[in-house]
Amino acid sequence: MKKITGIILASAILVGGGAFAYFKLSADQPSMFEYTENDTGITIKKYKGSRSAVKVPKKIDGQPVTEIGAYAFKNSSITKIDLPDSVCSIGKGAFDYSQLQSFEFPEKVTEISDDIFFGCESLESVVLPGHAEIIGSEAFMLCPELKSIDIPDTVEEIGSLAFSGDKALKDVKLPSNLKKLGNSVFNSTEFEKQLPQHEFTMLGEGLLYMYHGDADEVVLPMI
Repeated sequence: MKKITGIILASAILVGGGAFAYFKLSADQPSMFEYTENDTGITIKKYKGSRSAVKVPKKIDGQPVTEIGAYAFKNSSITKIDLPDSVCSIGKGAFDYSQLQSFEFPEKVTEISDDIFFGCESLESVVLPGHAEIIGSEAFMLCPELKSIDIPDTVEEIGSLAFSGDKALKDVKLPSNLKKLGNSVFNSTEFEKQLPQHEFTMLGEGLLYMYHGDADEVVLPMI
C-alpha cells in the first residue's frame, strides 16, 4: 500500500463582519492529513492540524475519500467535522478524547465502531446513519454531555458499555429490531436509573438487560 502525505489547506472565507462561512479545502496544498490508498479510494489515517472546525474533502488525488482510519482524530482539538457522503467506514477510536461537540454520520456507514467517541467529554449530539446495523462496544462511553440518542430500527446489536458513564443520557429511542445487547450498555446513565426495577429488567423484544435479585439459581421469565 502506498502512503501519501496529502496537503489539505482550510481557507476561511469571511462574510458579513468576519464570520466564518465555510472552509475551502484543497488536496494540493500544505497538509493537514496523512492518507493512504485503499481498494475503493482514500483512507484518512491521521489529522495533523490544529483547527477546531474541519471539512474533509470528497476527493483526494481524484479518488473519493471512503474511510476514516482508526484513531485518526484521537486527542484532537476539533469541535466540528464535516465528512463527505462518500465515507462508508470509520475506524475504531477515530475520535477518542477529541473535543467534538456534535457529529453527523454519513449515510453509507453501517457500523459504529468500538470506542469511536470514547471519552469525548464535550459531545452533546449525534445523528446516527439511517442504515446502521451495529453499535460497537464502548462506542459512546464516558460522554457526559450526551443527553439523548435516537437509534434507528436497523440496529440489531449494541456492544458492551456502549453508553456507559454518559451521566446525562436520559432520552433513548431503542430500535425495534434489537437482537443482541452487551453488558452494562447504559451503566451510570439517567436512562438506566429510570428503568423499572423489577426482578428482571427487559429491553426491546425480550432482551434481558439486568437481574436485580440475589438468588443462587434463577429461572428466566418466559417471553
